[in-house]
Amino acid sequence: MNYRHGFHAGNVADVLKHTVLILLLEALKRKDKPFLVLDTHAGRGLYDLHSKTGRETGEWQQGIALLQDWPDAPIGVRDLQQLMLRLNKDRGQTDWRYYPGSPEIIARLLRPVDRAVCCELQSDEAKALQLVLEGRRRISVRNEDGYHALRAQLPPVEKRGLVLIDPPYENEADSWSAIVRALQEGYQRFATGTFALWYPIKAKIDARKLHEKMQRTGIRKIWYSELTVFNDVANVGLNGSGMLIINPPFQVPEQVDQMLLPLWKKMSPQQQGYCESGWLVGE
Repeated sequence: MNYRHGFHAGNVADVLKHTVLILLLEALKRKDKPFLVLDTHAGRGLYDLHSKTGRETGEWQQGIALLQDWPDAPIGVRDLQQLMLRLNKDRGQTDWRYYPGSPEIIARLLRPVDRAVCCELQSDEAKALQLVLEGRRRISVRNEDGYHALRAQLPPVEKRGLVLIDPPYENEADSWSAIVRALQEGYQRFATGTFALWYPIKAKIDARKLHEKMQRTGIRKIWYSELTVFNDVANVGLNGSGMLIINPPFQVPEQVDQMLLPLWKKMSPQQQGYCESGWLVGE
C-alpha cells in the first residue's frame, strides 16, 4: 500500500467527510454517557497544505480554501471553519495552512470522559500520528489493520460509540463487497453503535452498487449523503464522495440536509455534479 492522503488533504471529499464527522461527534456529546470513537484508517492526523505534497496537487484550493471566506456558512461547515481557525492559531498561523485529519478533529472534540482508538497500518504514517496526538489523554494510536480492530475493539465497554471507516480503496480489501462484509461484522458486534463509511464517487452508478449491497444486508437505519462537483462524463479521477451512516444520531440527517445544498453550490460554482441524501433503509 502506498496511498498518502497528504496529496488530497482538504479537498472536496475531505470537506464532506469532516463536516459530517463533526456533526456526528457533537450529536453523541448531547448525552452525558461516555462513548468510544474507532477510526479504522486514521492517516497521519495533520497536513501542511503549503508543503511540497500539498502544493503538488493543490486539491485543497478547490476544497477547504473555498470555505475560508463564507460568513453565513451553514451548520457543520461553520463548525469546521471554527476548528480550522483554532488549529492554525494554535500553530501561529493566521491563514489556513494546516488541515486536520479525522484523528485531530476527534481529539479536539472529545470530552474527558470519552475515548478514541486510531488505527493506521502504514508504520511511518502511524509514527507521525503518534507525534500529532502526543499528550492527548484517552486517545491511543495503533499501527494495525483497522478492519481487524472492528473485531478487537467492538463492542466497546462504554456501550456507545462511533466507528469511522475511511479506507484508501486501493485494493480488493477495500472493494464494495469487502467493505459491506466489514460493516456487517462490526454491526453484529455493536448493533447500537453509529457506523460512518466514507466512499469515493467516480460515477453515480458505481455508488448505487454499494447502496444495493447495503440494502441486502438486513441492517436497518442506513442513511447516506453524497456530493460531487463534476458530472459523470468528466475526465477526472474523482467526481466526489459520499457518507453512509448506520444508526445516525437524532437530528444529524436534518443537519446534513440543511448543509448539503449550500455546500454543493460553494464547492461547485459551475453547478456540475449533484448533491443528495436520504434513507437507504428505514427503521
